[in-house]
Amino acid sequence: MITPCSSPGCPCCRRHAVHIHELHDAFESSTDAAIDETTSCLGSITRSAAFETMPPEILDRIVQYVDDESILPLCHALPYFKYISTAMFDFAQRFPYEVYSRIISKHGGNVHVYCGKEVLNYLGVLPDVLSVHPGGKNDSTTAWTKFLRGLADAKKRIRCCIMDIVSAKGNLDEIARQLTRLQIQYLVWDTEDDLTEEIQEALPRISGLSYLGVHLPTDIGENILSRCLNLTEVAFARLLELEHSADPVACILRLIKGSRIHKVWCKTLSQHGFMYGLELLETISTDFLKHGWHKEIHEDEDRVCFVHRHA
Repeated sequence: MITPCSSPGCPCCRRHAVHIHELHDAFESSTDAAIDETTSCLGSITRSAAFETMPPEILDRIVQYVDDESILPLCHALPYFKYISTAMFDFAQRFPYEVYSRIISKHGGNVHVYCGKEVLNYLGVLPDVLSVHPGGKNDSTTAWTKFLRGLADAKKRIRCCIMDIVSAKGNLDEIARQLTRLQIQYLVWDTEDDLTEEIQEALPRISGLSYLGVHLPTDIGENILSRCLNLTEVAFARLLELEHSADPVACILRLIKGSRIHKVWCKTLSQHGFMYGLELLETISTDFLKHGWHKEIHEDEDRVCFVHRHA
């Protein structure tokens, strides 16, 4: 199964959605002054004409920041983008993978795929960049190994990889090896079992890894993150499930010592109840602030981010 990249659980998608009206407002404010300055010598200039006469390189950059609800209105407003709406229509009618994939790749997009052997049958017509999600109850160690090997053999680049292996207690050497063959920007370990030693040792060798999501700071050994040269963000899904006495901030700071990490994310929900989670989050925020980290609240997400002041 393939779907456009729009999953609310995908960290890469949450960061790149920009509505077209925001782009229009930004363009409008930047062009007002230019129009006022040049009207005396150039005569009447309309904003729509100015937009349509922008270089293709600029228009191609703009469309990369348009979300799925705004892309069709943009295509209808500017003839230059008609080829996109045409391909979307054809996609629904005849499913021409190759054309649609080329357009997605051209504009820096990616497609969500789910772990499964059927996806491997048409990897050749998928875009260069993919986001990988669990396929369901059959996501065994063997299934993930074959799937990741197929992606690596096809030289796909991975924007986001969310791994949920049904049982990760077996030998994960082969999965770890396949991960090191891939370029992965965001890696989220969503498996119930702890992050195994094999996977931990593979992390520094994953090309382009900039974001890592795990359950708890204790899932990762010391001196692992400092070896991940491109890693700048780490997320903990169950940080608020720790005991107050565990001193989670001290644990995190030890974990990221010597690394390039300047953003730490954590969920705002706790299985111990709302009030417990709220109190622990307040303690964590205070402790981070003492070490030069400030809290950022993202209203559209169920998590907060702590950012180092020198980031």
